[in-house]
Amino acid sequence: MVINRGKHCEHDCGKPWCRKFWKNKLRRKTDAGTENPKKPVAKLAISSGHGRFVHGAHGICNEVMEARRVTDEVAKQLRKMGFHIDVFHDDRSMTVAENLDAITKWHLDPVRIGSHLHLSIHFNAYRSTDGARGVECLYRNPEMQNDAGMMAQRVSYITALRNRGAKNRKNIRFLNAVDATPIRRALLLEVCFVDARADMVIYKNNFTGVVWGICDAIIQMHGTEEMKKQLDTGEI
Repeated sequence: MVINRGKHCEHDCGKPWCRKFWKNKLRRKTDAGTENPKKPVAKLAISSGHGRFVHGAHGICNEVMEARRVTDEVAKQLRKMGFHIDVFHDDRSMTVAENLDAITKWHLDPVRIGSHLHLSIHFNAYRSTDGARGVECLYRNPEMQNDAGMMAQRVSYITALRNRGAKNRKNIRFLNAVDATPIRRALLLEVCFVDARADMVIYKNNFTGVVWGICDAIIQMHGTEEMKKQLDTGEI
C-alpha cells in the first residue's frame, strides 16, 4: 500500500511529510520587500539523462521528460538561492554513442569542468511491478560516497521513496569521465523507477519534495553556513 504522507496535512506543521511545508520552503524570502541579493555561492553543472531523440527508461512515465522537468526545477530553485547553475539537455544526438559523447563533452568543457559538483539526473527501470523500489545515487570517486548517500537520503526522507542509498559504479561513462579529471566531483541520481507503480505514485504526489530533497543535499554540500542555518529554520 502506498501512503501519500502529505495528503491530509492542511497546515504548516514543519513535518517532513507536509507537502505545504516543503512547497513553502521553495519560496524566496524577502527583506522589506527586497529579494535576497543574487551572490553566487557555488558553481554546479547539471545535465538530464539521455536525450530528446535517445530515449531512456520507459514505463509509467518517460525518463527523458521527467529528468528534464526535475533538472529545470532544481536549477531554478538553486539559482534563486544564489548558486551559479549550468544546465544541459541533449536535443541533437541521434544515437546512444552521440548522446554519451555530448553529455560527457559538455561536463568536461573548460568553462564548467571546475564546477563544485557535476550532477546528472536520471530515472531507473528494471521490470514492471506494483511495488516500490526507490531512489539511489551513484558515484565513482570514493570521496563522493557520503555526498551520494546524503542526496539519496534527503530525497527519501522528504518523499517517502525507499532509500536505496549510495552505490559505487565503475561502468558509467559520465562518472568515469569526471573522475578522470582533477575535479572528481560527480554524482548520478536515479530519482526512482519508472516501471514501479508505487514509486510513480509517490513521485507524482511529491514532485516538490523530490526537488527540495536534491536542493537540500546540495545546500549541505556547497551552501554557506548562513544558508544552512536558514534551511534548518525554514527561512529558505
